[in-house]
Amino acid sequence: MKALLATVSAIVIAVAALVSVGPPTAAGATVIDARKAKLTIWHPYVAGSAEEAAFNTVLASVRPRFPNVTFTTVWQPFGQLYPRFEADPRHGPDLFVTSNDGMAVEAHDGLLLNVTAVMKSRAAKLSPVARAGAQIANKYYMIPESTKAVALYVRDSIVPAPPATTEALLAAVEGGLKLGFVADGYFPAGFDTGFGGRIVDSSYLCIADRTPGVANAYDYLRRLVLAGASAYTQGDYYKVQADFSAGRLDAIIDGNWAGGDYRKVLGSDLSAVVLPSGPDGRSRPFVSVDGWFINAKRPNTSLATKVALAMSDPAGQATMMASGIHVPANTAVVVTDPLVADFAKAVANGKPRPVSIAFNAYWTPFATAVARVAIDGGDAPSSVRTACSAMNATNGR
Repeated sequence: MKALLATVSAIVIAVAALVSVGPPTAAGATVIDARKAKLTIWHPYVAGSAEEAAFNTVLASVRPRFPNVTFTTVWQPFGQLYPRFEADPRHGPDLFVTSNDGMAVEAHDGLLLNVTAVMKSRAAKLSPVARAGAQIANKYYMIPESTKAVALYVRDSIVPAPPATTEALLAAVEGGLKLGFVADGYFPAGFDTGFGGRIVDSSYLCIADRTPGVANAYDYLRRLVLAGASAYTQGDYYKVQADFSAGRLDAIIDGNWAGGDYRKVLGSDLSAVVLPSGPDGRSRPFVSVDGWFINAKRPNTSLATKVALAMSDPAGQATMMASGIHVPANTAVVVTDPLVADFAKAVANGKPRPVSIAFNAYWTPFATAVARVAIDGGDAPSSVRTACSAMNATNGR
């Protein structure tokens, strides 16, 4: 499989190189590095999306600062970027931008450059969640760009007063609100805490089956479906987006990365609110950090680091905020966009996504458990027990 992925990556890079953009000419540009080189950048921003447009704008502003560098940008599907990089890092990108999902594994395997030295003077300007999410054992392996979380998107004309509690949301669905969500271990995970649940202890031992909270959260998702909500499988994420954009849904659970595309369609008839609180407290979604990683297996790490710092400077973060609805990692970037402000609240309301090899064992069994209960009507307590046992078994616990 790794050989196949490496071959696929090599083909993708080779095709992308055909459309590489060479050194620009820009009178008066402040040159950061004048050396002649070729750099390959990977990114997960879908073609035609607001995020891709913002990314291209930032890159266009950065190119004149590196006048003798030829940049090749390659799109990689979000779920494939890390596996393809891990399969063949020596022939992979010089730098890439994505979330901190796979950072623990790649740092452990020596694939990522330790950027602590360049981050020391910049760390104080980062939000606490961005600072924490870019580090492992007090070492920086990421240059943070933004933070992200899910929230409840609504059409303001249809939902002028979004529900603030899980019971209010259920009542709204029973009353005809067309709600959609992906039934996996990520998008509705905030409800775990709303029902008093906890997935792991401080040692990453799964304890979700020791109290009824997580199972109660899954049962709640099933109640939403029985009331008329639409639960989508993990592979149908883009379908839920399309249904919301087309007006087939009034509200969905989704992240800020999609906000720019929803705004293209809905204009001002769009806002987002934190997930409704449950009977046991706030519903706290996972908060991830997006940023730049430097491939430690490529020769131009110093130049790649300079480019990453330029791409994620305050001006770059402001552009990604304005068009891509990214919540800036740098606290000096002033948030004025109301939708970004909505998601800044969601980030503040959330819980940091664990950057841990052990927590990677959570995703598959718990995605299966959520779907089994919410979509198939399976027994929640037994589904949680099975998922927790699988997670612990993977970790040798």
